[in-house]
Amino acid sequence: CHRVFSAGDVSRAVCPHCGEEFEVSNKAVASLPSNAPEIAGDWRAFAVELRWKKENIWYREYVTVAESRKLARWLNEGAKRSSEVVKGLEEKLGSIFDVKEASRLRRANISRGDELFLPQQLASYVVYSKAVETIVKGEDERLLFVAAASESAKCCSLLAKWYSPLGECVPASGVKALWVPEYTAVTNPLASEGLKPLARGTLASALRAQVRANSYIHMIGGPSNAGGRVSVGDALESPFPGHVDLVVLDPPYGKIKSYASLSLPHYYALKIFGGLVHLDGLNSLDDIEKRELSPESPQFLAKWGTIIRKLSAVTNNESRVVLMFNSVSKNLWLKVIEPFRVYGFYPVAIYWVLGEAPSGVTASRLRGMFLIVFKKGKVNGKIHVVYEEPLDVASSIVSLAPVMEARAFASLRDAVGKVYPRSV
Repeated sequence: CHRVFSAGDVSRAVCPHCGEEFEVSNKAVASLPSNAPEIAGDWRAFAVELRWKKENIWYREYVTVAESRKLARWLNEGAKRSSEVVKGLEEKLGSIFDVKEASRLRRANISRGDELFLPQQLASYVVYSKAVETIVKGEDERLLFVAAASESAKCCSLLAKWYSPLGECVPASGVKALWVPEYTAVTNPLASEGLKPLARGTLASALRAQVRANSYIHMIGGPSNAGGRVSVGDALESPFPGHVDLVVLDPPYGKIKSYASLSLPHYYALKIFGGLVHLDGLNSLDDIEKRELSPESPQFLAKWGTIIRKLSAVTNNESRVVLMFNSVSKNLWLKVIEPFRVYGFYPVAIYWVLGEAPSGVTASRLRGMFLIVFKKGKVNGKIHVVYEEPLDVASSIVSLAPVMEARAFASLRDAVGKVYPRSV
């Protein structure tokens, strides 16, 4: 009957409106009504979440276009008005770069940058960018608004999948390569009440996080004595600090062919912002992809070894290097671990942690992540391993594949044993 209601944590439910019984799943099967308004290309609206405030209390309701002609008219009119606001952006954003995952987009008839967003979302970015250009003058302040635009692109694009357990959308980049889902949650980047976000991943929520961080620093007696430096660029070429106490390495793993591909929504959000606020320095995504450090690349060992060698030069015996990685392939573990031994690093601890969000949306059956802690200089005694306890706890809240997790652990253990004999 195309009515929306909360089914709760059940596998089967009965519609309170029409009495039909059906299965509850992350993989929706409802077909859109023929009169659903077209809001962009082949995209049609199914339902809208309405929020309103009364006596300082927020209320929320879902209304489907099948039951509200007024809503359908409002969506159609909004799409037309937004298209006028963003006229000319199509040419400025251009075609999708020929990155590795672009074929998924083309199969969904997405071939240009402006097609990653609905016209209403593009209009929001245009309005936001023009406001920032008028209000913000300082370079550092402007970069804060740039970061907010990029952060909000995670959910404010057509590459966001509806995440039913939480009732909010999750970026496709957070669920590996499940791009262009059949069912999509569309978020308005400007949806907010002051700085209180009305949806996840909005510009308000991204800016609010910075305001909270600043407030916290002052609350504890700030300003903070901590300093920071951000180096943007290739780790093979960018200079490292003179000394480092703690390093966290998170190399590519799993079935992702290209991280540059997953950056498309951010890239085009920044391109809109940059075109209106004169943001310089946006590199071409296909150029960035060619420089990516993929474990499948023939140059992986040489490049990965260069990074570990550079870390060896800026760390001492008190420093620690934490490698975040997982794989069921022993050969891949050997590739990643071997350079550590070559440059004098030895593992002191291995921790299994939950690496994937608690949902059934992800493409990977491997949900865990191993944190391997390295230090310089040989270590006496065996490596401290924490595996079974966190796995048992995670199993109570997340659907895991114990055989897969055990295979990954066995591969890691075998690889470490080969690279560092008598350590495990």
